[in-house]
Amino acid sequence: MVDFTQYNAVFLEGGGISATFIPQDGSGAQQIQAIVMPPGMAEEVMGGAGTAVLRLWVDFQSLAPQPAEGDTFTVGAVTYVVARVEAEPLSTGGAVLKLRTQ
Repeated sequence: MVDFTQYNAVFLEGGGISATFIPQDGSGAQQIQAIVMPPGMAEEVMGGAGTAVLRLWVDFQSLAPQPAEGDTFTVGAVTYVVARVEAEPLSTGGAVLKLRTQ
């Protein structure tokens, strides 16, 4: 299990990168702050979903709608699809998003 508290602390201090969140529901793109996390060795391949190339920590509770599988994020010039969401909204309000390139 991921220790979300360290990422939450960095986020609260204004750290992280800018990313664009594009929900599938058509509600429009949102500029957000996120933190890039190192990949977990067991998470490099997600059965049939492609290769996990980026993991982001996001402030899950502040996003509406909340990210779900199939939503997209653009980081820099690369667009990624959400392949998995690991949320811990009760402890830190954050979530780890496992992304893969489109």
